Amino acid sequence: ANGDWSLEEIFEEMRDGVYLIGSRGGQVNTAEGIFQFNARRGYLVRKGEISELIRDVSLSGQTLSILKGVRAVADDLRFNSGGCGKGGQVVPVGDGAPHILIEEAVVGGAG
Repeated sequence: ANGDWSLEEIFEEMRDGVYLIGSRGGQVNTAEGIFQFNARRGYLVRKGEISELIRDVSLSGQTLSILKGVRAVADDLRFNSGGCGKGGQVVPVGDGAPHILIEEAVVGGAG
């Protein structure tokens, strides 16, 4: 669902952090409640402004902890279509969400 923050307000609130865009796949362990996904790209945010690019960036964590750490939800909900595949088979899938600001998460990447 849409929130009531603009993306600019989220960057101002964040001040310093990491901005992740899109998904290049990932995995979920539902038994343990953990996840990991690879972003298409990421940027460092400094003083509320997008800064340098981060390569090969991923986000991982404990699902419920991440959800408890959501501080803001933007008003820019969007949906995307794509495919999910394994062993040469692909199924059509979709995803979507507004931008969100998370209090704390494990993020890794190369500068």
